[in-house]
Amino acid sequence: MQHETRFLPLLIIGLGRASFLGRGKARSFLLKLLNRIGTNYVRTTYRGVPFLFHLDNPTERRALFGRYDDQELNFLLDVMQEPGNVFIDIGANSGFYTNNILGRSGVGTTILAVEPNPIMIERLRANAALLDANMSEGKNLLVAQKALSATRTQAFLNLDAGFGSAHITDQQAQKTLRVETMPLQDLLDENQISRIDALKIDVEGHEDRVLGPFLDKAPEKLLPRRIVIEYTSKNQWRSDILERLLQTGYICVKKTRGNALLARSS
Repeated sequence: MQHETRFLPLLIIGLGRASFLGRGKARSFLLKLLNRIGTNYVRTTYRGVPFLFHLDNPTERRALFGRYDDQELNFLLDVMQEPGNVFIDIGANSGFYTNNILGRSGVGTTILAVEPNPIMIERLRANAALLDANMSEGKNLLVAQKALSATRTQAFLNLDAGFGSAHITDQQAQKTLRVETMPLQDLLDENQISRIDALKIDVEGHEDRVLGPFLDKAPEKLLPRRIVIEYTSKNQWRSDILERLLQTGYICVKKTRGNALLARSS
């Protein structure tokens, strides 16, 4: 399928990326302008990697004008330049992290992108298909339409707040998808993954139920070398998973507005 973008939307995006207009209220004005001219998505690049940015998704809108999670991506890519390394993207959404790391990582990279929403899975695959051979050849992308949690059970993916804030709950809401949950270790076993060099997790307050049981059972050799974990929904955590990671031997290298960047101390 061809995904082409007209000149005017690209001009608006270029203006936002090259000036202060890509921030704050000015960014909101440019987004409204894109909606007014009937733009549903924009095909452009981010740091040289092609991507389809859909305007119905807050995550994609925030990244459209650049400067989005640059520090986080650089932190993960620092280890993903090495040949044969493994990246796990939990809460992959439309594949922003997956595509950027797939397109810029070393030869032999394996990426496991985990996302329960079928619409986001479709977008993730479409974005991966945009990469040319120089960016994707010799690399392995595994896509799992799964919801991760502490146990195997049935739950709901709550979409009331939109695609960017979808989260796992045990109660049905106005807009929900029924999903099957499974532990992270089970998914790694299914995909024969025995090492993790970098991991990103953004699951809207469910991070503790994904990583906690994993830390309980995982051998030390399987612990990720670097982790980017969103903490803006930590009020939804049942236990402080960030503190648990620090106790496990991670060092907090940096905190951005939304994420903690952790590295193994050894």
